[in-house]
Amino acid sequence: MAEYIYPLATLVLDFFCVLLCIRYAVKRRSLVWVFPSLLSLTLLMGSVICLLATASANASTTVSAIASYLSIFLFVASAIWLMAIIAFGLRMKSRLNKAAFEEAQFLSKRSFSLLKAKVDRRPTAVHAVSNTTGFVPSPTSDPYDAGPVRTLRPRRTAL
Repeated sequence: MAEYIYPLATLVLDFFCVLLCIRYAVKRRSLVWVFPSLLSLTLLMGSVICLLATASANASTTVSAIASYLSIFLFVASAIWLMAIIAFGLRMKSRLNKAAFEEAQFLSKRSFSLLKAKVDRRPTAVHAVSNTTGFVPSPTSDPYDAGPVRTLRPRRTAL
């Protein structure tokens, strides 16, 4: 029973590697994951061959010994390969989130500046008026032509 531990564990690790590569290829819609998928499938086929050589009753002792050493090598290679896939997938995930965050910031700044520009174009008393320190209102001055409540040009009516 102990001779089946490494081939079965290698088979499970390689299966997870293939599933993760397919998941990342579909989710990220990237062709970057095609090569890791092919390499994971190659490791999976190697682990299947080692498992069959170990379980076969027709295999000689030399083939079984080679398969047991090969299964240990494939187990280590599959574990390292699974860690590399996880690390690369997490690294790509953080870059995608950063790009989405920067795009959201850009859109919010752009929409805020457009809204601010629309608000600032209206002639109201909220705007700062320059040179209001020396203004002294007189009874004959029109409050709409000068001072803090100055507007562009109000329409004059003939009364």
